[in-house]
Amino acid sequence: MWRVAPRLKVGVVAGIAGAGFGSYGICKFSSWGSDENELGLLNGRRRGYFEGSAHGVRCEGKYDKLAAKYPGFVETFQDHVLDMTRVARTLFVFSQLVLEYKVLKWKSKGLDDAEECKLRHAANNKGAGLVLELCRRNGGIFIKLGQHAASLKNAIPVEYIKTLQVLQDNAPPRPMEDVYAVIDANIGLERFHALVEEIDEVPMGCASLAQVHKAKLKDGNIVALKIQHRNLRKVVASDVTLFKYLNWTVSKLFADEGFSLAWALNEFEQNLRQELDFLEEASNCEECRHNFGNDQTLRNKVVVPKIYWGLTSDQTICMDFIRGVPIHNVDELKNRKVDLPQLASVVLEAFAAMIFVYGFVHCDPHPGNLMVIEKHHSKTGRVQLALLDHGLYRRLDEGFRNGNCELWQSMILQNKDTLKRVCTSMGMPALWQIMPFLFVNRSVDTVADLGESVVMSAEEKTKLRERLGISNFSFADVGSFANELPNDMVLVLKTMHLIKDLNDSLGGNNRDRFLTYAKYAVYGSNPTTFGFASHWPLFLLRFYCNELWGGLFRQRVDPTHGQSSMEMSQIVGTRAN
Repeated sequence: MWRVAPRLKVGVVAGIAGAGFGSYGICKFSSWGSDENELGLLNGRRRGYFEGSAHGVRCEGKYDKLAAKYPGFVETFQDHVLDMTRVARTLFVFSQLVLEYKVLKWKSKGLDDAEECKLRHAANNKGAGLVLELCRRNGGIFIKLGQHAASLKNAIPVEYIKTLQVLQDNAPPRPMEDVYAVIDANIGLERFHALVEEIDEVPMGCASLAQVHKAKLKDGNIVALKIQHRNLRKVVASDVTLFKYLNWTVSKLFADEGFSLAWALNEFEQNLRQELDFLEEASNCEECRHNFGNDQTLRNKVVVPKIYWGLTSDQTICMDFIRGVPIHNVDELKNRKVDLPQLASVVLEAFAAMIFVYGFVHCDPHPGNLMVIEKHHSKTGRVQLALLDHGLYRRLDEGFRNGNCELWQSMILQNKDTLKRVCTSMGMPALWQIMPFLFVNRSVDTVADLGESVVMSAEEKTKLRERLGISNFSFADVGSFANELPNDMVLVLKTMHLIKDLNDSLGGNNRDRFLTYAKYAVYGSNPTTFGFASHWPLFLLRFYCNELWGGLFRQRVDPTHGQSSMEMSQIVGTRAN
């Protein structure tokens, strides 16, 4: 220990962390005395820096006594060391990424587009690998950030998307001591034991924010208890601050390119706030349960768990335990003879209803949050869809919801005048030409059938980019339209993209997906049984007449050389569903 000022005492323990970075824990004390040396030894022993090391210092005999004398200090010190290790590791990877893209910029001067694209692809692959390893090593919120980035297709380079998609939000389970500490602080152990007969100490799952335990209540109900990790919010706050600093730095270093992911980071931070508030999650779950329970079409197709408010708080949530098959386990679903096309239809209808009719959207439809329940004797079919994890929702602005309903109807019918008017009213007048590509894979002028992909000539691509103000696709174009899209549209695009992946995995097709969205868009504009019954047949008639007219009187586009919506959006540098 050293004295650095007459009235200041600082304890420093240094060591080498697993990643090869120096880690420092700095602790200030209020008075001089033997406590200083005791705490220094306690720090070193706790982190393993002294015992059996080159320092030749051992403090095994005093460790337990010191840990008891300073309760909570050991954990606090450990958190500081781990935080600083994560920061050091992050800054090291960040410096590698900056160097990689600065070198790319220098090497790209004077190269043609093909050569530049090849260099960029290599740089993106290398950078994506570095980010993937960083997320895995740091864990926690870094995993969630990586997953968030992977869901923003075409807002970041495709190499990052493909690489980060493998991230799984798994974490080592916390000890029951921590679980009971959170329960005691939020519910009280006495009340907990008065309501709960038994709890499985081995969690069913453990992620970066919480872990879930199966439990049995005194009334016989089987429930799932979701317990937030102890002291999590402190770690989240420090990590988010670090992310903001890195984004600010990269925006300065690449100022000429105009690159910034502030919009994505702001969305991520907002999502985290929602997910950390379990009372809000419980409220979301109840509202979702109410919406589907009052929907005559979907009430028997969609299951939402019941909340037990007596065991629910800011950091704990108790709900019905639902037994089923995760929707991503397609092989198991096939073994159980589940009707996959019917299941895909239920998924599409459920999320279409939330987006176009309810205006209250589950924005985290990852496969792990959707369970399939077999209902062999149900009058409505063989399967039900269970919606889990209600931490991330978006309540759509009513004006946006209505506008989005009109937007979809105009895109499906290829009504150029309505499309222009709706995009203008929604605050994105310059994007009316690109919105159909983002959502339905075709423009308002193409003659390809709904669900087919279209091909554009190089001349057409150039004209479209000129209309949109893009002179040449480059690193700066990634996410270039982010600030022009309404906030609600960002979440809708992200959700629809995740649903597209699910639909594809279940054997669904784009045409059915688009028509399901159109059906609920019509219903959202005419939310009565009579209104929908009178408008939907008329809409279908106009749709089929439009496709027939295109097939008879205009030149057909060969779909065998088509491009997907993802590729199209990469041409113009925007986001896709």
